[in-house]
Amino acid sequence: MEASNALFKQLRKIYAKYKEYIVPAFVLVACLLLVIFVIIPQTRNLIETKEKEEETKARIRRLKENINFISSIDEKIQDKEFQLLLRALPIEKDYVGIITAIVSASQQTGVGIGDFSFQIGSLSSDTIQEATTISFTVTLHGGIDEAKRFLRELENTLPISDSETIKFESLSTSVAVSFHYKPFIPQIIDYRTKLEPFSKQDRELISTISAW
Repeated sequence: MEASNALFKQLRKIYAKYKEYIVPAFVLVACLLLVIFVIIPQTRNLIETKEKEEETKARIRRLKENINFISSIDEKIQDKEFQLLLRALPIEKDYVGIITAIVSASQQTGVGIGDFSFQIGSLSSDTIQEATTISFTVTLHGGIDEAKRFLRELENTLPISDSETIKFESLSTSVAVSFHYKPFIPQIIDYRTKLEPFSKQDRELISTISAW
């Protein structure tokens, strides 16, 4: 008991001696704890909330811009251009379109066609996302000049094609042609992506194709 009283008296003396320093020290420690555990976290939350608010505002602005852009599109013109582009570059093997193009080129140039053959290519679904071609070999009645005339006309006929080889024989010419197609790839457009109209080059290309 006497030891406890002595310790208590000693603490009272220390407190009385350093009283003017102890109270400010406690206040200072309390302020530091308040800053560390209250003010700083709240400031961080405020900054994060502000950033999220700005991000939401930007998202809304972009959505409004895209909605306005979509609303300004003429659906009839868009559908017409879409069908034209599908004819130029089909999303699947368009055998009917290819044969129609070959017959049309023959009629326009007066170059008769004989037998023709084609390569089906891979039927695997692994290549569904790859742009690919169908190879046709056409026998023409005529020589090199007739073949060149036929191929020039075919190049300006849909679907898009490229001539590969010309093989001249005694009374006919065999030409190998590749017709292009590209399977459709579904896409998810990010909300931050701005929808853009066709560029000048795109418009010129569509105009050129529409004349074929």
